[in-house]
Amino acid sequence: MKALLRAVLLFLATPTARVSAQSVDPLADTLGNTLILTREPDSGSVSAEALVLAAAAASESESGEALSLASSERVCDYDGGILTLSHPHDLNPTDRHFGICNLFLRAYEMAVDRINAWPRCGVSAGGKRYGFRLRSYGIESNPHKSLAASKAMEPTTDFFLGPYTSALTDKVSQVAHDADKIMIAPGSYFLFVYEDRPASFGALPLPGNYLKQVIPMLAASTNAKTIRAVYEPGPGAQCQALPELAAANGLTVVGMDEVPKGPTRDVLLPLAQNMSRPEEDPDVVVTCTYEAGCVEWMAALRESQWSPRAQVFSICVGLDTFESAVGTDAEYLIGMSPWTQSVDVVDGAANWTSEEFVPLFEAYSGRGIAYHAALGVATVSTLVQAIERADALETDKVANELQTGVFPTLFGNVQFDSNGQNDMNLLALQYGSTGKVGVVFPPDSKTAELVYPMPTFEERDCVHLSPCGAGARMELAAADEEGSAGGASVVHANYAGTCLPDGTCQCASSTEQRSIGVGSAAACHDVVSEDMNYISPALKATGYALFALQLFASVALAAWTFRYRKRTAVKSAQPVFLGLVLIGAAVLCSSIVPMSFETSYRYLEHPLTGELTDMPNPDVRGVDAACMAVPWLVVLGFVISYSALFAKTWRIKKVYDSARAMRRVTIHPKDVAFIMGLLLSAAVAILLTWQLVAPLKWEREVTAVNELGEATESVGRCRSDGALPFLIVVAVFIFGCLIFALYLSYVTRNIPSDFNEGKWVTASILSIFQLLLLAVPVLVIVFNVSSDAYYFVRAAIVFLIGAAVTSFIFGPKLYALHVTVRTDSQTGDKIRSYNWSRQTRGPSMSRVSGVSGFTGSGGGVSRASALSAVSGASGVNDDIDFEDEDRDNDDHDRGRRRSVTFKDEEEEEEAREKEEETEECKKSKEEAEKDVENPGL
Repeated sequence: MKALLRAVLLFLATPTARVSAQSVDPLADTLGNTLILTREPDSGSVSAEALVLAAAAASESESGEALSLASSERVCDYDGGILTLSHPHDLNPTDRHFGICNLFLRAYEMAVDRINAWPRCGVSAGGKRYGFRLRSYGIESNPHKSLAASKAMEPTTDFFLGPYTSALTDKVSQVAHDADKIMIAPGSYFLFVYEDRPASFGALPLPGNYLKQVIPMLAASTNAKTIRAVYEPGPGAQCQALPELAAANGLTVVGMDEVPKGPTRDVLLPLAQNMSRPEEDPDVVVTCTYEAGCVEWMAALRESQWSPRAQVFSICVGLDTFESAVGTDAEYLIGMSPWTQSVDVVDGAANWTSEEFVPLFEAYSGRGIAYHAALGVATVSTLVQAIERADALETDKVANELQTGVFPTLFGNVQFDSNGQNDMNLLALQYGSTGKVGVVFPPDSKTAELVYPMPTFEERDCVHLSPCGAGARMELAAADEEGSAGGASVVHANYAGTCLPDGTCQCASSTEQRSIGVGSAAACHDVVSEDMNYISPALKATGYALFALQLFASVALAAWTFRYRKRTAVKSAQPVFLGLVLIGAAVLCSSIVPMSFETSYRYLEHPLTGELTDMPNPDVRGVDAACMAVPWLVVLGFVISYSALFAKTWRIKKVYDSARAMRRVTIHPKDVAFIMGLLLSAAVAILLTWQLVAPLKWEREVTAVNELGEATESVGRCRSDGALPFLIVVAVFIFGCLIFALYLSYVTRNIPSDFNEGKWVTASILSIFQLLLLAVPVLVIVFNVSSDAYYFVRAAIVFLIGAAVTSFIFGPKLYALHVTVRTDSQTGDKIRSYNWSRQTRGPSMSRVSGVSGFTGSGGGVSRASALSAVSGASGVNDDIDFEDEDRDNDDHDRGRRRSVTFKDEEEEEEAREKEEETEECKKSKEEAEKDVENPGL
């Protein structure tokens, strides 16, 4: 039955039921293309009795017979004639203020029909009854057209109803004043419109009254401290009282921003973005613009993703067109209005209450109610009451009643001041969470509680659009017979939770569910355990053990080198270079430690949503440093060890070249320091440039996600977009050094290993070369496969390189000193045996050995010189003196004998060892002398 009643009311109240009463006025020909609508007081008027009877009948009867009561009409006799009410307005839907003007127009039509209908039958004056004709003409928001149309209409107009905006109303007021006719305007409050025009009146409250309720309410009910205004010309007058009101209520005005008339989003967006900065961020923003400006300001706030704690509009709150334009963003906006449908009033002329008028208007206009509709009815009602109180139609009598009377209307009590303006206070309104408007101030009219601070856009999106808010929406739908939660709510009910102020979702279980997303994407999902692919603790311990093993070996061998530094086997290998080899190996293997450094993501994850924030992970600085520490330690460790091996081999090569040139040369460690410094400088230059230009940084890459896009697996690596060129340069540098070292080892391959160590240096370099060749493809394969595999391969390769170099260089020396127990004298005898064997082979064999001049008399180089060259190559010539025991320069057929005296200062233990070996040494010496005397043997 409710639906049937609604249909009946819509039929009786719809404009199509009175087509004959509204037509195009003949004056349209005079005004050119001006649209003029005329509404005549004929039998199409809505009967108040018919509406009452239809409602009563529909509520008591199930049959359609009761509807016949609704069509019962009484014909009114307007014996005084018809009075014309001229009404200039924006009638075209494309006109700037069509939305508000349409509200006024529909309210005028309803009021006029109500006044003309039986039993009232128009207005009474001088003992006669007069009907009203409503004539509306379009002026397209153009002041010039407003003036021209008003002048054209004036001769056939009895009373003027003003348009919307002061600029347009001023022209109509001017024409009415010149013609000595009454004008009542519902949409203008500027003083100049009514000043010195005693017959012009404004039903709209004074602009200074708009904020009189809102500012004290915010100061008393909230902790707001700062306030800022945005206004355009015209409505900006409503904001002019803000500084005074704010100061009186303890608020600080931080800005009064005037924008051009009809501001767009592009104009307002920079202003909104500026306010969103932390140093700005006003608590309250008051916007005094027309409806279009309100919509554009909300669009600017939405795009900047910022909203103040309270947003106040002077005009737009309550307008259905504004609500349709901004949707749920209208929620919690504060406005002011002189009227709401909850106001308990009875109109003195139309005899409507708010409760009766609201459904009638919405059914008739097809729009939501707004104060403009009540104000339109009040404008007609005030004029009717003034005429009937004056009991005359003369302008001076009616104007006097308007100036002095108080008129009960649907809008409230209308009372004009000395300037002809309505001096009434407004109500403070706020949209609720359901989109309905409630009165929040003054206390005696309150119908809702003030919400402060206003929820953020993210929270509102979460409530209305997200899976998180689906549960609440379903509950509301269940409580509303006509509501619907929507299919999305049903689908996402399992992801529902409670929307928080920051737009995230609070889940029922913090251990089993995790909040994901913000705003419209907020939802509760089952906790997903992400495999971070961290290096296993056991593998890290293995890496540390390898480093510790190499470090222990380096320290132990360094102590051993110092202990036996004066033994020939150690002297001939140069303790300084041995120490460098050990230092390089330790530095190289120390890179295993920073290899194990890792963390999660570069930025911290939100504890509820799991999304990355803009807050840096405090651990990432240390991991970034470790990322670059690895190439520094690897390259420098390699260069230190390599430079020692290279220097040793280069010294042999240098002596070899000198021997071929038949000159003696002595090379000290400082002579090769330049080469070592050059290699280290090159390495440091490459690494430093890498560090400055494209340093390696820790990055974690998601490698697998679930069906909801949540990360289920990720891998962390040290990465840099510009690292590849530096990796290539480092590879070329290392392999170039290795290849050149292999060449030097080949050239000096036939020098005795006691002094040359060529085969062991070569073995070391070859092992490094082979390990690096193997490492490159393996590292590429495991780079994104497994953190354990990637770490183990790198740690193993680094350790094997260090261990190989250490083993090949020190293994033979340990064997010689502690297994074969070769004495220094035996070493010297081996040198002499080597030289004489070279001498007997002749020049051709000398070339094979790579040392020319080791031949007999034909070579022209003495045995002592060759021996000195070899010993110099090993670096022992500074500590070993070879003295000729018997020289005979005239006898070239006899070999020259030399005695070798080793200058040592060994401890008592070494002395005892030598005494035990004396007899064996003498025998070896005698055999060697026999060889000298009989070179043909």
